[in-house]
Formats: sequence, structure tokens, C-alpha cells
Amino acid sequence: MISRIEKGETIPTAPLLYLIAKRLGVDTNYFFSNNNSSSPKIDYLSETIQQIRNLISQKKFKEALVSIKLEQKNPLFRKRELQQFLLWG
Repeated sequence: MISRIEKGETIPTAPLLYLIAKRLGVDTNYFFSNNNSSSPKIDYLSETIQQIRNLISQKKFKEALVSIKLEQKNPLFRKRELQQFLLWG
């Protein structure tokens, strides 16, 4: 999977990116370039929220729950409204 990501053949999901960052001992922001005007944190949060919503709309509830549980430990999701999203999906 790592090789495919490095070759640009696939894009990692937010939960996978979180696990890779955790294993490497880096912040998830390490993977985001700052070439555009938006913040890498905002990009990560938006992407993660969208992926969770997509899983729920596809009725992939177990996968959505795994993502939600991973993000509950992520410091980027400490804001009250983001915690609420994780609780309500």
C-alpha cells in the first residue's frame, strides 16, 4: 500500500494517513503541502469529515465507526463542533 501511495497510484484514506503518521511519529500535517491558501489542518479535517459522510451514505457503518474512533484520538478534532460531528456522524 505504501508503495502504491508513493507512486501516486492511490490516495490514502484519512484513517490510513493517521495511522501512517502515528507509526512514523509525525503530525498528519507533515503529509500536506502548503502550496495553496488553505491550512493543511483544514484540508485534513474536511477530507476526513467527507470520507466519514461518504461511508455513512454508502451504509458502510462499521468502516465509518472505525474512522470515527480513530479521529476521536486525533488532537485536530478537539473543537466542540468537531467532537459533536464525531458523536453524531
